[in-house]
Amino acid sequence: MGTDASEPRAVVGVDGSRSSYEALRWAVRYAGRVGGAVEAVAEWELPGLYGWSGPAVDRASTRTRPGRS
Repeated sequence: MGTDASEPRAVVGVDGSRSSYEALRWAVRYAGRVGGAVEAVAEWELPGLYGWSGPAVDRASTRTRPGRS
């Protein structure tokens, strides 16, 4: 990844969706036409880092109670 600002480039966010892949394909075609580069960017968050975690499971409420199957 260069820092030459004179070279045309397209920066595309890719998140796995169909539209993001279409945007990536478009960027590759565009870069080919203008002699530029493509930078594909993907980002994700780790929910635990922001104080969120999965729902708590109360083991007592998941046990089979007498008379129930």
